[in-house]
Amino acid sequence: MDHIIDISSLSYTYMKGTPYEKLALKDVNLTVASGDIVGIIGSTGSGKSTLVQHFNGLLKADSGKIIVDGIDLTQKKLDLKDLRKKVGLVFQYPEYQLFEETVEDDIAFAPRQFGFSEKEIKYSVSSAMKSMHLSEDMKKRSPFSLSGGEMRRTAIAGVLAMSPSVLVLDEPTAGLDPFSKKELLNIISELNREKKVTVIIVSHSMEEVVEIANKIVVMSAGKIISSGTPEEVFSDEEVIKSARLLFPECTELMIELKEAGLPVKYNLCKVEDCIEEIVKIF
Repeated sequence: MDHIIDISSLSYTYMKGTPYEKLALKDVNLTVASGDIVGIIGSTGSGKSTLVQHFNGLLKADSGKIIVDGIDLTQKKLDLKDLRKKVGLVFQYPEYQLFEETVEDDIAFAPRQFGFSEKEIKYSVSSAMKSMHLSEDMKKRSPFSLSGGEMRRTAIAGVLAMSPSVLVLDEPTAGLDPFSKKELLNIISELNREKKVTVIIVSHSMEEVVEIANKIVVMSAGKIISSGTPEEVFSDEEVIKSARLLFPECTELMIELKEAGLPVKYNLCKVEDCIEEIVKIF
């Protein structure tokens, strides 16, 4: 299986050489297969956001090696422009960065900065809007007239307009209502499935991560302490507790049923899998 991201022995220190120096990442090793949806979880300060900011060159490693879609990020003459076409990074509450008069112009901003032709820009905007389930008649509307969920999707469309092969989302559903959260997660899954975009999601929500990700990475104190399928990761109670995380609610239920003496699999994570397992015993 091809690796689109390959990280070995990565370390990074914040405010190096100052009295506030802090080692944020310690000897991190990670591979991400092309086409994966990877959820990165961990408590506040575990290093999740610091790690993903290395993927498009926002932060430069102290040591180690990072290769993203064939680009060695530790080389001396790194072409950030080329890298940022390949890796789209969406920060928490990206709608706060909307600023153009129309939805169309906001989504077109990055392609224009990168020198796309007007024909290319038009195609990129339409394609990105379609991917994020934004109708064509929204192009001339002000982004500030949209609902919260639509604004979030417009901001993400602005990143998708560059046609990245890797999309990194930091807390993508933060602050959204339940309907908008579910809608956005479905769109992200669709994007991965139909456009073959590799997706990396940083999240505090165990329920969201296990529903969408095929691989989970657990971070604690700047290190990766576990990785695997959702079922593999949440089978290890010691790892979850040491990372100061909670089990998904569905998994908690299965653990309680198992402890009550019922013959159920206790490491199930997805709601539909838990329902299917419970139906078997009643």
